[in-house]
Amino acid sequence: MGSSSTILDDLRRIGMFKRDRLSGSPSDNALSKAPTPMVSRDTVGAWLRGRRLPQRLEPLLVIVGRIRVEAASRGLLHERVDGSSGETAEELLDESRWMARWEAEQRVRVRAVRGGAERHLARRALEEEERRARQAALADRPRPVRVWSQQRLGVHPAISGRGVAVTGFVLPTFVPRPQDAQMHEDVFAACAEGVSPQFVVVCGASCTGKTRTACEALAAVPDDFALIYPADAEGLLAALAADALGPRTVLWLNEAHRYFDGPLGDAVAAALLRRLDGDGLFLVIATLWPDQIEALTTRPLSPEQESPHRNAKDLFRQACRIDMPLSFADDFDAVRRAAVEDASLAAALESGGECLTQVLAAGPDLVRHYEQPAGEHGIYGSALMAVAMDAHRLGLPYLPLPFLEAAAPGYLSDRQRSQASPDWFTGALDYARALIKDTTRPLQEVPRPSGMGPLPGVLRLADFLQQHGRWTRWARCPPRSFWEAAAVHLTSGADLAKFADAAWARGRLRYASLLYSAAVRAGSPEARVVLARARCIDP
Repeated sequence: MGSSSTILDDLRRIGMFKRDRLSGSPSDNALSKAPTPMVSRDTVGAWLRGRRLPQRLEPLLVIVGRIRVEAASRGLLHERVDGSSGETAEELLDESRWMARWEAEQRVRVRAVRGGAERHLARRALEEEERRARQAALADRPRPVRVWSQQRLGVHPAISGRGVAVTGFVLPTFVPRPQDAQMHEDVFAACAEGVSPQFVVVCGASCTGKTRTACEALAAVPDDFALIYPADAEGLLAALAADALGPRTVLWLNEAHRYFDGPLGDAVAAALLRRLDGDGLFLVIATLWPDQIEALTTRPLSPEQESPHRNAKDLFRQACRIDMPLSFADDFDAVRRAAVEDASLAAALESGGECLTQVLAAGPDLVRHYEQPAGEHGIYGSALMAVAMDAHRLGLPYLPLPFLEAAAPGYLSDRQRSQASPDWFTGALDYARALIKDTTRPLQEVPRPSGMGPLPGVLRLADFLQQHGRWTRWARCPPRSFWEAAAVHLTSGADLAKFADAAWARGRLRYASLLYSAAVRAGSPEARVVLARARCIDP
């Protein structure tokens, strides 16, 4: 019989002795008032029936002592308690006996607690080892939060300032705005012990400082946190499926539409919702444009329509949102003070505008390079940028070079086409990929999802020109060369179907039929259904 059973058995024997030999005196109610602090009558009854062990020694000794006094007053101390043990009431009610029993019981409990804690720690260590093994197999792995540079996390390089030699990535002095203080506070609160997983979204137009604000807020994250930055939706899904986003992890989703606005988008949102319902400190930080978050959270036009972003809508509904202003209008004095020691900020102030983040990221210069082409190949490079803007606003993020070359003639006049040299496309690419203010390029290389170097044969449009294209070209319909180039040179059934939908919506039915047919050949079942319904081909 273990020590816990023995001490409970002895308590039960005391209770029976009080009931049978002492006629229930003193009563449980009287005994409950004796200890300091007092305990309830029901608690005393549970002790003396052996159903519960007192948590403290002092009340137990007081109650045993009161029963001993009553037994002594009746001359029963030297009588046997029962016939089975041969023990006298004096021995059973001896204070030193109960002190020894209590200490022995506490030692047993300490060993049990220590053993449980050790088993818990061992289990935690095993789980962590298994998680690290799963992480090692991923293309995108968590790394210590302080290892990540702001450049690697997506912050735009800035203009260097007049007369300043460029020596790599230029990061101007950070000038906080009220939104930055709020972001820092939200991130700090999300990393407090006992807090459930949190999701913070920084929302703002292109080049308004979203990513820089998010990066600066990482200072509020403890050093022992890890950060993971998946390259794409597939990488994020893989990390979630492998349970690689453990406690004390930051999930970084810069330009978050890339993860949610695609074939895997709603599956990503559903998996991330499940992780946010889990345990442990876990923080998601995302950046988005306002129209992108609107597209992900807008309800369908009719109840019959099923939203393609149902889970994304639920995900972003629970996010803490920080909205970044377009300008530094309310913080100009702070900018001026910082500009005394910072050549980049000084150069931005010389522009005379309030949209300093756009100037720092060379946004106005990108637009000027597009709208005011110069040199022999400028007009042809501008045409490539126009193709890229139209393609991006219709849903094509990456631009194959053959598509750009085939689509560009429709953006040029007859005279411009006739005057083009045989190497016009090479010159146009050079112009469209020129480094603007040592900061960014209108058409940029696309990094490989994993490994080193760029993806061959494709380019992407600079963020600021993506937004500029949405603002300035939203009502324009791409020319014939655009649709025909898409039908010939795009290989993704989903992209072709997307372009076909856009052609149909603009009344370009012949091109829509051409693109739907190409989408069917590329394996798009949705395009086949649309074609069948439109009776463009036999089902």
